[in-house]
Amino acid sequence: MNTSFGRFSVLAYIPRLGKIIFRKKWNELYYLKHNQESILIPLIRAQQEQEKKLLQ
Repeated sequence: MNTSFGRFSVLAYIPRLGKIIFRKKWNELYYLKHNQESILIPLIRAQQEQEKKLLQ
């Protein structure tokens, strides 16, 4: 998924103005980041819990 973030590199230039001009891109980036977090964070936490159980 990180390879798709290359198209958002334009957002790094003048962020305040970019949020106004590239509103759709910002919304798309936020949506992708939110989806990525909602998938990865539970997996990471589950793995950490499994490691804790194995160490006990």
